[in-house]
Amino acid sequence: MERKIMNIHFILHEKFEVPGAYLKWAQKRGHHISSTRVYEEEELPETVDDIDFLIVMGGPQSPDEDRQVFPYYDPKAEIALIQKAIDADIYIVGVCLGAQLLSVAYGGKYEHSPEREIGVFPLTLTDEGLADEHTLKILVLL
Repeated sequence: MERKIMNIHFILHEKFEVPGAYLKWAQKRGHHISSTRVYEEEELPETVDDIDFLIVMGGPQSPDEDRQVFPYYDPKAEIALIQKAIDADIYIVGVCLGAQLLSVAYGGKYEHSPEREIGVFPLTLTDEGLADEHTLKILVLL
């Protein structure tokens, strides 16, 4: 099966929160890569028309963050962009803060963890997870 070359857009919240393995994966497969460095006050894309895959990375912020603490970070604008991606039915991955923003965009909730959560952890899919149509899309994508 031939893979489609995708336009992948990263949203980066802090200089130290890098896309790492996600970027290497995209480069290895020849995907087109773009990014918004929120911490450098770069503007978010207005639309997702030219994006096939949105990857929202982590950061010390939260979805309800006061802009006084991080003046460059606008969670409402990011949630609106994620909602556009949902409506356009494009691939979306949220990492840490990105997962919290994704949850809010879908109408869900999030909680603050009492401890920092940094690192990689192996996941095992349940039978239900393996049967889910969305999981199949992810496995085909990889």
